[in-house]
Amino acid sequence: MTNSRMKGKRGELEVCTLINAWTGYEVHRNLDQTRSGGSDIMGVPGWSVEVKRQKSWVSDWWTQTAAQAMRENNKPVLLYRLDRKPWRAQFCACALGTSIHFMVTTNIEDWLRFIAHEKETVQQVQQV
Repeated sequence: MTNSRMKGKRGELEVCTLINAWTGYEVHRNLDQTRSGGSDIMGVPGWSVEVKRQKSWVSDWWTQTAAQAMRENNKPVLLYRLDRKPWRAQFCACALGTSIHFMVTTNIEDWLRFIAHEKETVQQVQQV
């Protein structure tokens, strides 16, 4: 396995650990992603999670993320970390329940807080 593929795998495992710790979701890497496509991380309801761990920004990451989410009928989120930088999350503001469409880029913890809140809200509705 090449260094860049190992870096990507480590990034995906790191993101799985973060999502599990913040939300309790039992998420896992999609091991068939290169063969049959699909999100990098499975198990976050309603979201198509793409993970990138690279040295520098690649302009087509968002296009890939949005296309994958559309195929899965989910909301797209791109979680990425550039070398020596913290994890970031990029998604459309419409995922927050607004009717406007613009890109939101924030630290990964803010997105994880939103996902945890979303999960809590769904559980409360199901109890009613």
